[in-house]
Amino acid sequence: MCTYNLLMRKKKQKRWLLKDRRWHTRPINQIRARHGDYKNLFQELKNDSKMFYRYTRMTLEHFMKLLELIAPHLRKTSKRALVPEHRLIIALRYLATGDLPLSIAMAFRVGESTVRNIIKEVGLVLIKVLQPIYLASPVEEDWKKCADGYWNRWNLPNCVGSVDGKHIRLKCPPNSGTLFYNYKKYYSIVLMAVADHLYRFTLVDIRAYGGNSDGGIFSDSQIRLNLNNEQLNLPKGTINLPSSTLKTFGFFNETHYANTLSLQLENWRGSTTLSVEVYMQIIKLKCKHK
Repeated sequence: MCTYNLLMRKKKQKRWLLKDRRWHTRPINQIRARHGDYKNLFQELKNDSKMFYRYTRMTLEHFMKLLELIAPHLRKTSKRALVPEHRLIIALRYLATGDLPLSIAMAFRVGESTVRNIIKEVGLVLIKVLQPIYLASPVEEDWKKCADGYWNRWNLPNCVGSVDGKHIRLKCPPNSGTLFYNYKKYYSIVLMAVADHLYRFTLVDIRAYGGNSDGGIFSDSQIRLNLNNEQLNLPKGTINLPSSTLKTFGFFNETHYANTLSLQLENWRGSTTLSVEVYMQIIKLKCKHK
């Protein structure tokens, strides 16, 4: 009963707020078709590939392909709703520039709250649609292709990925203390990722506090957990180093964290000492080639 009364009270408050609104749609937004960026500037940019790329951070071909993938998830039944292309370019402008939602709202002649809702909605749709395509779990054949790429492009043998972290700046969450405060003197969460030889992400983990160390973040990540449980589909067994009779226990990930490299090999095949020795043999072999 108390919950019902509280909901009814909030509903009445919302009605009063709607009554007190000066306009249903602001006059500057009513002329969206004539002066808004979508109907004017954006359509003109489609004829200028260079400026279109600077405006959206992608080519027109990539934009149209992205629109084709996510349009069914952005289409609304209401006649007043913005079309999927309009919604996508609003979200891309925010992602490409980090501009204030108010500035984007005024440029496209829509409400500020509308821009905020569109950014959230399009972001979720992008994750839902693109994640299975571009961040699918690698299989053994994918890892072998990465290893070939590292050898051919970077002269690094038996390597399937490079590990690093990126601090993503944010406002300090309420009641979080110093959990998110990092050594760079700002608040953040950490993106921990594995990339292939062409700088493309193969594995990501986005959840760690900015105040944690790099080694600690990797140790607590889902990537490390799957590595320990042998759920990454990494090639098993031993393999020769290219143009050599030296054998290593499968593959390793390149990283500038020395402790992380040891931990990965220690938990995968069982010996920190062996990990260091194998790595030193690789360095010596590369020096001989030079």
